Amino acid sequence: MGTLTATCRLMSAGLLLARNDALLPRELDALYPPGLKFLANLSRIAAGPSSRIGRPGERLARSLERLGPVAIKLGQLLSTRADIFGETFALDLARLKDKLDPFPTDQARREVELTLGRRLDSLYASFEPPVAAASLAQAHPATLLDGRKVAVKVLRPGIALRVAQDAEVMALAGRLVERWSPAARRLEPRALAATVVRATELELDLRLEAAGADELAGVMARDGYMSTPRIVWEGVGKRVLTQEWAPGVALSDEAALTLPGLDRQALADNLIRAFLAQALDHGVFHADLHEGNLF
Repeated sequence: MGTLTATCRLMSAGLLLARNDALLPRELDALYPPGLKFLANLSRIAAGPSSRIGRPGERLARSLERLGPVAIKLGQLLSTRADIFGETFALDLARLKDKLDPFPTDQARREVELTLGRRLDSLYASFEPPVAAASLAQAHPATLLDGRKVAVKVLRPGIALRVAQDAEVMALAGRLVERWSPAARRLEPRALAATVVRATELELDLRLEAAGADELAGVMARDGYMSTPRIVWEGVGKRVLTQEWAPGVALSDEAALTLPGLDRQALADNLIRAFLAQALDHGVFHADLHEGNLF
């Protein structure tokens, strides 16, 4: 994709954000300096009916979901910074982690067979509809022929091409922000864009995730504060990852912290001890410890 195409896609993205009043939301008008307030009012000329629906974070989440996987990855990153953007804004973006629309199970079955080079029923006794869907992949409950329950992560069809297209748009946006907004240069927009793109590209090869999870499992076993499901290597390929099912309730579910018999203090202690032990004692740590990944 050339610069002209990337520019057109970037302009289209800006228009979508403006239509949803997600670029310079009206709720923050009082904080804008005069020049920025003028741009905010100008952008709302294109605002549609959706610009009045929901909070700023909800409108931004809707916009990023439509803009594609790299934009969604940026939204996931922002959702982890409640310390900067506020708890409500972060929670509104949190749905981008695992509550997106899934693709059909039949397509997932075909992706698994093509990636592993074998029939689905030669490995799985059952393969169920997805229980979670994110920007790049979705997770399916399944049962192996030996009776073990597993989770099968499958990349979205055509996702590599979409990421490549989005990467050029993100890089162009970073360059433009750095050039035209001196105040934003301290945030290193080009470096931020490159980091988001690189992280997204690495997630397109699930063999890397499987290898990392397997190494981390060994590290976790040394201290016992945390554990991770085993990788089922015969169910791993570039676009498919199979691991044993993680029993429990995700901490993204508020009910998880009110379960009978749960010692919240011990849970918090183990979580902090696990991360510190991994990072300081072993040098191998889980770098995405958001609540949706903790059970």
